[in-house]
Amino acid sequence: MRLWPCVLALAVAGGATAARGMTADGLATYDPVSGIVRLPEVAALGRSFAVELRRQDDGRFTLQSAVETTASVAAAPALYDSTSGMLDIAKIAAASATYSARLKDIGGFRFELLQAVPVSPVSHMTAWVQTGFRASAPAQPRHVNRVVVGDGGRLVAAWYSQDNKAYMATSDDQGATWTHTALDRMLQVHQLARLSSGMLVAAGQAFATAPVVWASRDNGSSWTAVASGLPNSSSDIAWDLAERQGEVIISTSSQANDPAASHTVIYAWNPTTGALRGLAALPGLGGLALAVSRNGTIYASTQDSAEHDDPTTAGQARIYRSTDGGASWTLTGALTGANRVYALTELSDGSIAAGTGLNGGYYRSIDGNTWLRGGSLLAGTRLTGNPPAPTAATVTRVYKILELASGALLAGTGNEAGDVQISCDMGATWLATPETGSNIVTWGLAQSNDGTLWTANGSLQGDLWTAPVPAGLPARHHYSCN
Repeated sequence: MRLWPCVLALAVAGGATAARGMTADGLATYDPVSGIVRLPEVAALGRSFAVELRRQDDGRFTLQSAVETTASVAAAPALYDSTSGMLDIAKIAAASATYSARLKDIGGFRFELLQAVPVSPVSHMTAWVQTGFRASAPAQPRHVNRVVVGDGGRLVAAWYSQDNKAYMATSDDQGATWTHTALDRMLQVHQLARLSSGMLVAAGQAFATAPVVWASRDNGSSWTAVASGLPNSSSDIAWDLAERQGEVIISTSSQANDPAASHTVIYAWNPTTGALRGLAALPGLGGLALAVSRNGTIYASTQDSAEHDDPTTAGQARIYRSTDGGASWTLTGALTGANRVYALTELSDGSIAAGTGLNGGYYRSIDGNTWLRGGSLLAGTRLTGNPPAPTAATVTRVYKILELASGALLAGTGNEAGDVQISCDMGATWLATPETGSNIVTWGLAQSNDGTLWTANGSLQGDLWTAPVPAGLPARHHYSCN
């Protein structure tokens, strides 16, 4: 015990209990100017200490200070083994990278650096695990388009089968078992949202004259057709849903629309009164993605072509915004290189994020008008050939964007490799997360209150996966950025 008797003496003499040198998540840091390593938490002999080491001219480190702490403050505390004299630091931020480091106590409170290995900037990135969803489905799933966390942690998923029948599914045991409910005359279900009241609303595509919007007031156990008046001549497909001041904003489209004309394709439905009203007309084939900011501004994307039209002639993606509840709309700046906008969401800093098609782009707007493209999403792999072999697959679409409790962003991608990617810098750069099978689109992303992650994917074989939280880990640390 060469080091820790000194540590205990310092702790008693100082009489302090607060950790020092702590980053937002308690990460250890190295300052190359002062040469000091600050360890907010070192576990030793069943106790915890805030420790500083100073680098000497010979490259070794000496003990600068040690103060006992009374509470855990670090997501990845350093560990000191008094038998071996090893000091293991799980993560230490230095310059622009993060490292795991191991030092050895060589006596006289001097430590020699044995290794410094770069590690991922993402902490606690657990692997995606297949749930019992696919095995329980009454038909072969094609797309699991959305997943939300309902009241009491219940999982609710929207999906449709290979033979175009729409279903809603619920699970009360973390995805192990599922109950499935068919939606009458529905071909596909594209969107699922949970309102602030707890009501669930789903929307999609149905047989001619059949309802396209459904609601559940019992946490997904049963579903009722709502929004009487949809579909109509200009709205036979509902794509997205957003809540604004007690109403549900609904974006719709119809392939019968003239893309060169304007059409009423954005609606507002009141769940209390049942009233449905059309908002001001927008040019193009119809609406697609929606977002409502905290100040009530509505953002809506429009499309010039159908989903599977030739992408080279599919037109320019456009996003409109309305500050008066949809009575009037203003075209925002161009999203260069994008032909469709599949996802819109407001982030915690008030900016608006957009996921697009053709170029697989991620865009972000600070002012709600000018769109700046983020970093390119990573190419993935898919199995092709006989025998199957992994081949490169590009990202052509960003279908879903989710901000986690940790502040990191997740993006669900497609249309060749349906991977989930993560960003620690608001979309400037992206990293891969573990694989989620052989699907080529990722439509849905959600996070439970305890930090558990859920992803819904499909095309080859629709399924739902989860990334569990390690025992005892706070939600804000799961998939967190250093």
